[in-house]
Formats: sequence, C-alpha cells, structure tokens
Amino acid sequence: MKRPRSIVDLVTVASLIFLWQIVPIPRYLLPKPSQVLQELLRNRDVLLRHTSVTLYEAIAGYLLALLIGVAIASLMFLIKNVARTLLPIIVFTQTIPITVVAPIVAIWFGFGIGTKIGTVTFLCFFPIVMNTY
Repeated sequence: MKRPRSIVDLVTVASLIFLWQIVPIPRYLLPKPSQVLQELLRNRDVLLRHTSVTLYEAIAGYLLALLIGVAIASLMFLIKNVARTLLPIIVFTQTIPITVVAPIVAIWFGFGIGTKIGTVTFLCFFPIVMNTY
C-alpha cells in the first residue's frame, strides 16, 4: 500500500528535527530547535514589528511593479514601436544581477524604505511585464 506523499514528508521532517534536537552539536555551531523556538518566543515583539515593516515593503514594491508592469506591457501590446523600443531594454535590465544593483542603489538612495520598495519593484517588474505582454 502506497502512503500519501505528505505523510512521508512530514515523518521525514519530524525525524530530522528530532535528531537535530538530540545530537550533541555545540550551540554556537547549530542551536537546537527548542533553543530557536525559545528565542523566537522571547523576541516575538521585535520580530513581529520588523516582519510587518518587511511585509509592507514587499507588498508595496510588488503593487508598484504590477501597476507599472501592466501599464508598460499594455502599451507594448497596443503600440508595436513601443515594444520594439522597450523590449531590448527590459531584457537587458534582467542580465544585471541584483547583487550588483543592490549596493549601488543603497549608496545612491540610502537604506530607507523607498530603496527597499524600489528593489522589490525592480525584481518583480520584468516577470510581470513579460507575462502580461
């Protein structure tokens, strides 16, 4: 009899976490799951505050990319000259790794919320434009 895949996955993950808990590994190298959970609970106020800010930045960046991306893709679809002009530029921007762009953006614009929203927008823009187009 074949067991459902999710049960096998769950047992595998539970077994790994159990082994991780009982194997004596130095805390500085790999803390036990119970220690991680304790720290998560102890610092939950700070984590929730920062999670809400990060979630805001991610959603704002995605919505901005969605708005701009759909508008540009629509223009590209309706006006073929716009597509011929913008498509190579849009594809070219995707050849630049984000690990190169992020430090430059941080130097130019600082570490504020706008920089983070802009980075998310930059990452989400290309797939939205191409899939919409």
